[in-house]
Amino acid sequence: MAKTVYLERANIDLFCLCECTRSLVGSPSQLDCPWCGCGWLFTCIHCRKPFTFARAVEIDMSLEELCILDSKGRWGKDPSPDQVQEWVESMRVLLKDVEIDHTYVYLDGWYIDAQSDRVSIEGWHSWHDLPWVPQVKALADEGVLETVLSSRQYWENTAL
Repeated sequence: MAKTVYLERANIDLFCLCECTRSLVGSPSQLDCPWCGCGWLFTCIHCRKPFTFARAVEIDMSLEELCILDSKGRWGKDPSPDQVQEWVESMRVLLKDVEIDHTYVYLDGWYIDAQSDRVSIEGWHSWHDLPWVPQVKALADEGVLETVLSSRQYWENTAL
């Protein structure tokens, strides 16, 4: 059986609506309104509900199998062979630097190690140059939710 380093919900800290026993991360479903949460929360592959923190684990499934689960959860049907190839390629890019037992957050098209000192990335929507990982900072300072993560103004001011 294939072994894959993948992400699953780490905890229920900050924001979590998923109650699944095991919450694997679905592919990003970010829209043009990243402040709503789609730009900074993971989505469960099963229930499609969001959560903030994921940890890297080794699972007994291939990326192709995970794609099928994600497609069934999202669309209620199996993906086409082309969709599987595209999904697998994009997830390989997202997961390339992911290390087992590390905790991650999602931000604007990137999986970011929660232990990072800062975030300086060109995302799908915005340019982010922050002296901390915003989801981690928000655990101690809830104002970060209002001024960065959920702030339409922040996202529009940093838009590419």
